[in-house]
Amino acid sequence: QSLGYQEAIQLINRKKSKESFFFFLFKQTRLYSKRQMTWFRSEPNLRWLDPGSTSHLVEQIISS
Repeated sequence: QSLGYQEAIQLINRKKSKESFFFFLFKQTRLYSKRQMTWFRSEPNLRWLDPGSTSHLVEQIISS
């Protein structure tokens, strides 16, 4: 069920070209990330954290 698993098997068995595999994988990854973002937007209590500062992240998590 993971992205590109079936296609990777086809690539290994030489039933799919490398170009076709990467095109499919990039497309499916993009579509999956769009679905995730749609789901995240529907979560009312979601808080986005800034990954730039790890100490700030720890403080935010502890204070939650």
